[in-house]
Amino acid sequence: MQETKATRNDIFICIFIGISFLWTGASYITWWLYKLSTTFSNVQSDILSEGVGYLFQVLGIIIFSLLLKKHASLHNHKAVLPILIVGDYIFSLMAFLCDAPSMILLFGYLMNLFHGLLAAFYLTKLSLYASKRHTGVVFGVGYAIGSIGTFVMSSILPGSLGSPWIFAFYAILAIVVYFINKMVDTNTAEDAPIFSAPQFGRREIILAGIIVLLLSFVKNIGFYFPTSDVITGSVDPVFVRCFYAVGLIIAGLINDKSRRYGSVCCICALVFPFLILTLNNTKTLGVVAWLLGYVFFGFFSVYRVVIFSDISRSSSKYLCLACLGLMFGRVGDATSAMLGVSISSHTHTLILLSALLFVGTIFVFFYFYNLVYVKVIPSQRTQEDIFLDFLKEYQISQRETEVLRKMLSGSTNAEIAESLYISESTVKFHVRNILKKTACSNRGELLKLYQHK
Repeated sequence: MQETKATRNDIFICIFIGISFLWTGASYITWWLYKLSTTFSNVQSDILSEGVGYLFQVLGIIIFSLLLKKHASLHNHKAVLPILIVGDYIFSLMAFLCDAPSMILLFGYLMNLFHGLLAAFYLTKLSLYASKRHTGVVFGVGYAIGSIGTFVMSSILPGSLGSPWIFAFYAILAIVVYFINKMVDTNTAEDAPIFSAPQFGRREIILAGIIVLLLSFVKNIGFYFPTSDVITGSVDPVFVRCFYAVGLIIAGLINDKSRRYGSVCCICALVFPFLILTLNNTKTLGVVAWLLGYVFFGFFSVYRVVIFSDISRSSSKYLCLACLGLMFGRVGDATSAMLGVSISSHTHTLILLSALLFVGTIFVFFYFYNLVYVKVIPSQRTQEDIFLDFLKEYQISQRETEVLRKMLSGSTNAEIAESLYISESTVKFHVRNILKKTACSNRGELLKLYQHK
């Protein structure tokens, strides 16, 4: 029964992330292609969208992380998601309706700020309530839903992303996001991970941030997503996002199989910038670059999320770090895009800079890899071993053990009383003792405590 609840939760969180990304991703394209690119030059649009716009998303993530650090239950406050949804929708609508360049930028950047806040919200939910063994797939498929959904929506109604009527559809998506979030069971215990979880200290966390930052920077320094390719008709930015979906799903499966494999795939994908620079004078460069860029971007997107999801699960005090993988990635995306625009005409400089950064990334990566993954010996502990260790650590008595098993399976006090042939008041007595021994205030905290063992 508990496994069924966990699976259902994974599905709801996946849909929640997917619809959220479909909405925010599509509204970002609406702002970028139908406001910025028609108001500013191609180079300016690149800097203002992939550069400054991403940095405002970073600011939103930082704000949410700091608030979560101060208020640990922020993610479960009833007013938080409605505020994020309404704010995101209003600012995206205002950015579309305004014609003055300054207002397009102001409301567009506020929209990006709320994109970051909303992303931080659902990444925190992912870390708290999705199964660790399925984190990669839940996130990867969720983002794939958003990418494919944008393509389907644009294919059915060509040019719809630039129409005022699209905001009626965005409103529907916002409502769906709200109600899907309410369907997530916040008392679902996580199943045991299928791989051994690394331990994270301050050094490992800092290195993880540096790795994500460098991976994103090196990937984008060779190729960002230029507006000029879209304006000239060389590339359909909505269609190529389908290749992003392919990369996301494959990366999700690989990362759930082994975090080590997922990290190595990211390093292998860094050949992409050099390949693009080699094809610099090829006519098909635009199409090839966008397709490969999105496929490889899927690997980076999934890894940076799951590594910080693992960090946030390793200790309750790290919950506020769940969204920092996306933050570091966005910083790398933004700075490399702006730098790429600035020196795009100097191919030799780009190749040299990419090579130096690649070498630096490899050095830091293998230091991090040896520190976090190599020392981790695959765990042979069964679920029963974990349970027995939990009993020993918290000195749970024999009778309390029977009650605890039932609690972890999701049974109510009445169901426990019936199955153990004891009164419900006796069950309540044992439950209170278990909560007291484990320093938990309710069943939800007990389940979270157990899932980290």
